[in-house]
Amino acid sequence: MQRLGVLGDVHGDACALERALASAAGDLDELVLVGDYIDRGSDSHGVLNLLIEAQRVWGRRLTLLKGNHEESLLEFLRGGSVDQFLQGGGLATVASYLPNDFDGPNPMEEFRSSFPFEHLALLESLEVYYETEDLVISHAGIDPADPLSRTSQSVVLGSHPKLFSGLRFLDKLVVCGHYVQESGSVYSTKHFVCLDSGCGTDENGTLSMLILPDHSIRAFRGGR
Repeated sequence: MQRLGVLGDVHGDACALERALASAAGDLDELVLVGDYIDRGSDSHGVLNLLIEAQRVWGRRLTLLKGNHEESLLEFLRGGSVDQFLQGGGLATVASYLPNDFDGPNPMEEFRSSFPFEHLALLESLEVYYETEDLVISHAGIDPADPLSRTSQSVVLGSHPKLFSGLRFLDKLVVCGHYVQESGSVYSTKHFVCLDSGCGTDENGTLSMLILPDHSIRAFRGGR
């Protein structure tokens, strides 16, 4: 039986991601990451390097989904407002790319103009959702008011607290990140799983991976 891993929000913790990828390589057939790879933690640059290498190793067995933090960064890199990017912890990302020039006269413009092409190509290639007959994975889950919608606004940028109501909105397992759990643990029911256990966000947060079909959880510690 095929074994699938679903990895939660990373938020700049390259150490935790490296450990998770090593674990996945040991016994999993396919891997999906739910997005929010950057911001808050100390090494977003290193995280994107690891994801590029993972693409080479896993090929089509790897799916990288987009999170709202990647969308905010892309908006800024395309010439848009910096506000959303900074509000989400973007200064930590900038510092990881400009460790020696962060105190220069215009670090944001330096960051934008020197952003690596390979990293930009990765961000632009991110998928919006992953779906099978019995599973749907996206960064923000699904909209309970419109559970069949797969727009970026619904499944990447949206906020759907009703997913935690205990109700079932699809005849599928819904897996997401996005909603950091104050408990530091994965929120898991038979029909809905939220994998944001605070990696890169909270000092004691972990990077969580759901293993299917057995519905088990692996947790990886790194460093902010």
